[in-house]
Amino acid sequence: MKKCYALLWTWVCLVTISFAQAPVTPLFQDENLLSFTLETNLQTFLDDRGGDPDYHDAVLSYTDEKGKIQSTQVEIKARGRYRRDKLVCYFPPIRMKFPKKEDHPPLFEGQHKLKVVTHCQDQEYILREYYLYKVYNLLTDKSFKVRLAKIRYIDTEESLPDEESYAFFIEDENDMAARNNGAPLDESISLGNNDVDRDLLTITHIFNFMIANKDFGLNVRQNLKVITNQDGKPIVVPYDFDWAGIVDASYTKLTSSKKAAYYERQRFLPLCRTEEEFQQAFDLYEAKKDEIFALYENSLYLSEETVKETLKYFKDFYKTIQKSKKVEEIFINSCNE
Repeated sequence: MKKCYALLWTWVCLVTISFAQAPVTPLFQDENLLSFTLETNLQTFLDDRGGDPDYHDAVLSYTDEKGKIQSTQVEIKARGRYRRDKLVCYFPPIRMKFPKKEDHPPLFEGQHKLKVVTHCQDQEYILREYYLYKVYNLLTDKSFKVRLAKIRYIDTEESLPDEESYAFFIEDENDMAARNNGAPLDESISLGNNDVDRDLLTITHIFNFMIANKDFGLNVRQNLKVITNQDGKPIVVPYDFDWAGIVDASYTKLTSSKKAAYYERQRFLPLCRTEEEFQQAFDLYEAKKDEIFALYENSLYLSEETVKETLKYFKDFYKTIQKSKKVEEIFINSCNE
């Protein structure tokens, strides 16, 4: 069956196939912390952050559940736009490639390319961002799965000392799409708010308000991926939450204001929806409230201060969506901006 979408001046016709829903790959089937080592020429990797960084040979090793050391050859390069800058991050995010010619351990079966979010300047920021992905996972399966890891970086040239830090893997876009019976939509296709699934776009806007994140947008595909949907319009999937006020990463602090970054950045980006549509989305957030709070209350990795502060912000969010005047002022009236 063909479905055609009028996207600005471009007509895009998508052949909707009965995609077979793909299973979750082994790496993202487990919630346990993954510990492994990554050996490479660390100085060369850290220095290569220009416009088009090269891939560098590396060896990834970990101990499996039977106590056996599993190792595999991988290639890594610095990735990202803002966080790749040496002035922003001491340690850049990683793009990790698994060469097809290699036999990789069961944990990484089916992987080709993965994004790894690294510590940049401080481990707590990475953990805060990781937990935001987990919150969004609770709201919808149409989201990127993540796996927390602790990585020991070993310099093969022995010119730099070993270092260990938290990081997390982000599910490959193609795997995420296949898991949801879809495929990534070409980013060159222009999209407006009316061209994508209405309910999920509403959930995404509210989520970014909840975490005080304005660093997203559909028109330019800013920190939003879009996948096809055989049952309707394409689906938006948010990612990259490091500029959220709830993360409060040091490199995102642009003012000297004493006001908490969360309140400085909390703004609902304009979205035209009826009161009933907003309420339907709020009902989802209410239904997931206990699970969201438990995620933080039971965290093994976040500091007590982060847990306390984050739950305070979430409580403020829930108070907001429960007040009709606030809902009208912040959400419904955004359509007139």
